[in-house]
Amino acid sequence: MHIIHSTQSEIRHLRLILTYNPLKMDKHDVLCKRPALGCQASWEAAWWDGFARHYLHPDHPCTPLEALVKFESANIAGVTTACRLQAVEFIRDDGVFDREYGILEEGLKFLKKFEGTVVGV
Repeated sequence: MHIIHSTQSEIRHLRLILTYNPLKMDKHDVLCKRPALGCQASWEAAWWDGFARHYLHPDHPCTPLEALVKFESANIAGVTTACRLQAVEFIRDDGVFDREYGILEEGLKFLKKFEGTVVGV
């Protein structure tokens, strides 16, 4: 039981870190009119209002893949399509969400060691 709680806690901690640190967009589309102020601020607003709410939902949190799919298809006011897609590409290429899957895999691998064993009460 400890490994389950430990894995859940580690994932929850990682999710909080990712959620409270929105991506700072280093690259912007050439058509982006206000990269430093408008675009970044709009991206962060979408991060807080859309992503964070779904990613940290207490009953039905979205997976990292679901989060990326939402961002890929979202129309974010104040953020050009190219800027949004560059940000999603960076998140995907940098492996921002890969750590969560790694934590889950480690926990499952540990639990599989006990597959087929009976625990007495």
